[in-house]
This record gives sequence, C-alpha cells and structure tokens, in this order.
Amino acid sequence: MTAEIIVLNREGVAMATDSAVTSSLGDIDKISSSANKLFSLSNKHPVGIMVYGNSSLMGIPWETIIKVYRSTYLPPIGFPTLDEYAKHFISFLCYKNVKFHHFAEENYIQDFVADILLRIIRVISNNVEANKREGHDIDEIYLSRIINRVIDDAYAFHHNSGTLYITIEQSKIVFRKYNKHIKNHIDTAFAGFPLNSGYRSKLYDLLVEAFSKSILDNVSSGVVIAGFGENEFLPMVKAFRIEGIVRFNQNDTELEILKYVEDEDKSSSADIQSAVIPYAQEEMVCRFMEGVDPDYLVEEERFLTGLFKDYASKVVSQLNRYDEKEKRKIFQKLSRYGNRITKEFSKNMEEFAEDYFANPTVEAVARLSKNELALMAEALVYVTSLKRKVSPDSETVSEPIDVAVISKGDGFVWIKRKHYFEPKLNPVYFMKRHKEVVDEDYEKSENSAQSTK
Repeated sequence: MTAEIIVLNREGVAMATDSAVTSSLGDIDKISSSANKLFSLSNKHPVGIMVYGNSSLMGIPWETIIKVYRSTYLPPIGFPTLDEYAKHFISFLCYKNVKFHHFAEENYIQDFVADILLRIIRVISNNVEANKREGHDIDEIYLSRIINRVIDDAYAFHHNSGTLYITIEQSKIVFRKYNKHIKNHIDTAFAGFPLNSGYRSKLYDLLVEAFSKSILDNVSSGVVIAGFGENEFLPMVKAFRIEGIVRFNQNDTELEILKYVEDEDKSSSADIQSAVIPYAQEEMVCRFMEGVDPDYLVEEERFLTGLFKDYASKVVSQLNRYDEKEKRKIFQKLSRYGNRITKEFSKNMEEFAEDYFANPTVEAVARLSKNELALMAEALVYVTSLKRKVSPDSETVSEPIDVAVISKGDGFVWIKRKHYFEPKLNPVYFMKRHKEVVDEDYEKSENSAQSTK
C-alpha cells in the first residue's frame, strides 16, 4: 500500500507520494522504503505521473515502463490536452512496445483467479464461524449448503454487474488457454471442502464473469496523470486502474486488450477551482478533510442498524395480544423504519462534514500559492506515515516523501526527491538529462518550423 496526494488550484498541481513498497516472499510480507512512484511524464512538458497499488504491470516495473515511454515513445511536440497525454500513454501499454515475459499473461490470469478464490474462501469461513456462534452444528451437508449459497451470491453479483471490460466470449477464450491452471487453482482452494461437480462448474463460470467485469485492487495498479496540455491554462487530473493485458484469437483475428478503467471519482476537470484528492490509503486525509475516520462512520452505521433491530425485537416481544404472524409483520415494519432513520442520520452527518469541514478546506486551497500546495500535499502524506508508525499496523506508508509541483509557466518542478545514488558523484547522469531536454527542444523547434513552411 501507499499514500499519494494531489492538491490543486488554478496556480498548479502538487503531487506527493511516500516511498513504501510491499513485496511478498512466500508467507512473509517485506516492506522497504525505497520505491519511486512519482515521475515527470516528459522531460519538457508540464505533466507528471504517479503509480500506486501493484508496482509493476505484468512483471515489468512501472518505473521502467514510464521512463521508456518518456524517452522513446512520447513525441517532443506534446499534446493539446492532458486527456490526449493520458490516452497516448494508455495506447503505449501493449506487447509491441513493452517487452513482457512470455509467461506474463499466464501469471496475470493465475493471480486474478487466486484473488477471487481467496475472497470466496474468506466469505465461506466467515459464514461458518457465524453459524457456529449461533449454535449450529456444521456437518458436511450444512457446510455444503453454505458453500453453495456463497457461490450463488458471488455468481449473481458478477453476473448482474453492468460493466464489461472484456466480453464474456473473449473471457471464455482466454480462460480456455489456461483451463488446466484454473482448475488446479480451484482444486487447491477447495481441497477438503464438499464441492459437487455442478457448483464446481458454476465456480468456473463465476471466474469467467468476474474476469469480464471486475478490476481487482490486489492485482491492478493505480495510475494518476496530472498537469497541463499545450492548449490548457488550468490543471487537470486523470486517474486509472490498470490490471493487465490479454492476447487471443477471435474469428481468425489476433486481438490484444488492456483491462483498465478511468477512475472518474479520482479525476478532475478544468472547471474545478481547487481539490484535494487522496489515493490508496486515504483514512488520514479523510480525517483531515471531513473530521472523522471512514471506519468510524462504517462502525457507527453498523451499530445503529443493530440497535434499531434489537429495539424492534424487544418491542415486539412485549406485544402479548398479537400472534406470531402479526408480530413478524410489526417487527419488519419497525426494522424498515429503523433502517430509514439510520440512513437519514448517516446522510445528515455526511452533509454536516462536507459543509463544515471539507468545503471550507477546499475553498482555502483555492487561495494557496504553489509552495503552499507542495507543503500541504507533503504534510498529508507525512501524517499518514506518522499514523502508521504509532499504530500496531504494518508501516505500509513511510518516508522519504517525494513532492513535485506542476505549473503552466514553470512546468514540472521537483520540491523534494530522493535518489538511490549521491547526485554529486554522478554528474554524467545530469549532463545526459540536460542533453535530452535540449534535443527535445531542438526537435520541437524543427517540427514547428516545418509546419510553418
């Protein structure tokens, strides 16, 4: 995990990110604080890019992909809008441009399947524990009913989802390529569970539906592109979730599809005067902006729901003049009324937090200077890191913090940046970077002169 922040107003946009990266070694999660997650998308143009979540795409580190794109694929003349920068970068992500390992797609499919199966096993285990607490004897027949119900619910959830990132037919073609591996994953995940052939087949269909309609947090990466197009005078932000690439033959045509989606809730347009947008671990930013932790709100709603349900049950138990059928009807009415009160309460508290905490802060951000944008972005990442240090949780957010500010006039400017090397010992590196910028300027001027002619 990580913490990344964008703070923007009409002056420019500040981008800040921590340096923590989590890698798994068997059953052990190792956290180091050396990851680079913030980059200039161009050596010349006022555009930056941040990544979070999975640190690589199909086994290739995002840092490598971004720097290859910047040096070999991005045209020197730039694009009129940030939206075109984002589309151009997305179009770069293919086997033709990025030399993925020949096992990359297979590993991606297996990671996706393993993640979905793990979620289902967790739901089954939680259901078993809940039934045990209620005093049920969990024999094989009872366990089979729980498993079947969980699979039915998961299948219905994915089947009824309206979003299609890849068609069902295409998903089936991809899964047929790795049919043996997928069935082995199912056998391993459900070893010791009573899973009949009908539900085994339905579980396979569930995976196909899920692959068509889901982008998983544990498998995908977040990519945030921010800054200015050549014709834009106000900053923009485009955010995406990018999962992986599949190749297959359909109707004698070779196809390649990148599974991704634009995260519109985490993007911004030029008509927004100011914004504070958190990515990945957001809880401390939400506390700062809204005055309360999101987990507190979830627990509050859960408690009120249970409280009203318990109250309805106690009221009904005192109605001795009614039969059981009438009592059930009264209980259902009271429960529905309690749910409505809970939702109204939650909505009112959200509006209060927005009116008295979030909106005044966003209005203040509109008046910040560029250096103050940077200070605020860095502080929000730092406070998330500090919270992780003083809590029993893993330090999945840690310093050093990289900070950059992008403005129309000054372009991409580093405010704080870590190096894995000592800068003064590597003058050749900076001379090379300077030459790249000069060459870019020259090529841009030549293209401009030819266009004029």
